[in-house]
Amino acid sequence: MKELKIKVCGLKDPYNIAEVAVLQPDYMGFILYPGSPRYVSLETAGKLVKYIPSSIQRVAVLVNEPFENAMKIAHSGFFDLIQLHGNETIDYCSKLSININIIKAFSVAQTLPPGLSGYLDFCKMFLFDTAGEKYGGNGKSFDHKILLHYSLDKEFILSGGISSANSTQIKSLKANKLIAVDLNSRFESKPGIKDVKLLKCFIEKIRKYDTSN
Repeated sequence: MKELKIKVCGLKDPYNIAEVAVLQPDYMGFILYPGSPRYVSLETAGKLVKYIPSSIQRVAVLVNEPFENAMKIAHSGFFDLIQLHGNETIDYCSKLSININIIKAFSVAQTLPPGLSGYLDFCKMFLFDTAGEKYGGNGKSFDHKILLHYSLDKEFILSGGISSANSTQIKSLKANKLIAVDLNSRFESKPGIKDVKLLKCFIEKIRKYDTSN
């Protein structure tokens, strides 16, 4: 398996962001969804992204955002990608993808959701998260064996309840299109504030495993 990339999501604090950036994750995400305890406004996100070096891609996470607002965010210049974590349609993704690269998130329960192929042409990557009461940040994992049935030619990010304890399990997945892992609630001291020591330990384990295998 090729080296897994790291996405750290749900950041809010400038000092904490600068600390996380030192660990050199591949993506850092900001949640622009008012229903999340990790919510930041577009104006605030514009100030926070200045603490991230250009080598790290910046992601805006939206949930069922009115299309006009999503376009405003896409054109803000603050982000490299937009992650759509709600019930956005193929048409919505098609139109938005003209303006910015998209990560489309899908909830996974007992099986992979139907209709994934319709989004292929409009998304840079997919993201698979655990189905739950909230759109994300539920802190629970789904059965990763489900991913063995994934056969589409589109790379994806694994999300949902990933913790410092399961790095080896994730790396052992025989999923050729798995490109990155999304780290959020299990690496926090409180919502929006990441435990840098936990992140550092996980990232080192992932990268050490990559080097030795």
